[in-house]
Amino acid sequence: MVQKHLQDENDFAAYDAGFKKWIKEGYLERVPAGFCKNERYLAHFPARKANDPTKVRPVFDGRARFFGKSLNDAMFAGPPLMNDLVGVLLRFRNGSIGLTTDVGDMFLRVGLKEEDRPFVRVLWFEGNETVSYQFTAFAFGMACAPTVAMYTVRSNARRNFEEFPEAALTAERDIIVDDIATSV
Repeated sequence: MVQKHLQDENDFAAYDAGFKKWIKEGYLERVPAGFCKNERYLAHFPARKANDPTKVRPVFDGRARFFGKSLNDAMFAGPPLMNDLVGVLLRFRNGSIGLTTDVGDMFLRVGLKEEDRPFVRVLWFEGNETVSYQFTAFAFGMACAPTVAMYTVRSNARRNFEEFPEAALTAERDIIVDDIATSV
């Protein structure tokens, strides 16, 4: 399916570069040879950013069904921990200097327990060979990823409040998904 959507060689190269980057950074690891009774594979497909249609990246589909079940069906998504957008925007207008940033690969920065990794596997290519990889971190497309990421951010903010009170407060209240908008 992926190859069908990546007709252009440049698209395939960009998509492949995304996988190689994640492997290099340790977000994906090659699965050792052998069979795991409970392994599950995520479907993935190319997506383009609206503001840069030349940029292609892999997106993982935790909702894809196999024999009527999906990975996301088996997950507890958790409570909604996202901050209220209106509140973030109003606080952004408080100061005279606005600051924004993006937390790169936010979901991937949260580690996945080793025993859960066989449930988050993907197939990709090494040369002409199809190879199994598994995530070592939460992938975008897993129902619980937004909640786990926000919980991690807030836990780290609370843990480091004494040493970095302003940064902790910003992390607690001025983040939407993986974007921070604050002002000073």
